[in-house]
Amino acid sequence: MDKVQETLNIPELMRDLTQEAGDAAKKQHLHFRYRIDGISHASMQGNPDELREILKELVDNAIQFTPEGGDVILSVNELMHTDDRAVLEFYVQDNGVGMSPIEQAAVLRRIEMDTEGHGLGKVKRYADQHDGSLSIESGHGMGTVIRLILPLRLIDKPENIPVRGVNREFYHFSGKRILLVEDHPLNMEIARDLLETVGVDVISAGNGQEAIDVFVSEEGAFDLILMDIRMPVMDGITASGEIRRLPIECAKTIPIIALTASAYEGDAARSRQAGMDGAILKPIDPGKLYRVLRDSLF
Repeated sequence: MDKVQETLNIPELMRDLTQEAGDAAKKQHLHFRYRIDGISHASMQGNPDELREILKELVDNAIQFTPEGGDVILSVNELMHTDDRAVLEFYVQDNGVGMSPIEQAAVLRRIEMDTEGHGLGKVKRYADQHDGSLSIESGHGMGTVIRLILPLRLIDKPENIPVRGVNREFYHFSGKRILLVEDHPLNMEIARDLLETVGVDVISAGNGQEAIDVFVSEEGAFDLILMDIRMPVMDGITASGEIRRLPIECAKTIPIIALTASAYEGDAARSRQAGMDGAILKPIDPGKLYRVLRDSLF
């Protein structure tokens, strides 16, 4: 017999969790905030106790590594939805000690090797079991963002509401061709959907080296590059600098916009030094994306 699916109410779960997390953060003299953004349907299929435990693990981890006076933010954002499914992004951001690339790689290895499901290993197992993903972005002295992306079945169809703050009829990018550089398949799918909705012709690359190869092979074919910052093989900042140094005229002038989960000024400064023209924070706000495209393309 199939297991009866429980009802997962996202706003209710967040309220319950954040009250507990807020108390824990206060004891450590930290500032705790939470945000619910763009949820088109509150009720979904899932076990609320399981998800609450997983999110609490992420928050407790952030509190543990954030010094007194620091900030911890828990957010849930709806990335996209279809008739029967919504893809939600839960992320916890702190401005704690952060991790160097070597430390981050070591943590990721421990998570992958954790067959017992402890700590973040438990979160990774939960993500895998639900066809989701877990990712970590960090820098030494720059804090950490841990992102959990989950596709969840809807109880019934989502309400047909417009994207907040966006009049899509105002944005027309037909005929514009954009090189979208993103290593995460789900993030790629979401960004592609947002771009194609307003008429953009999207060509994709999975890392910085691929982006350079595509850009060179199709010289002069692109109007703009959307470049993720943190990627394997070659990161976005390095790739942008390499593109700017190419001995072709269009490489000097094409707008390159960073896609980043980090709001820290250090990343913004390095992006500018590499020749990038601006940045869009993840999770991507559609209105912000379309305004940046308009300002950069016209």
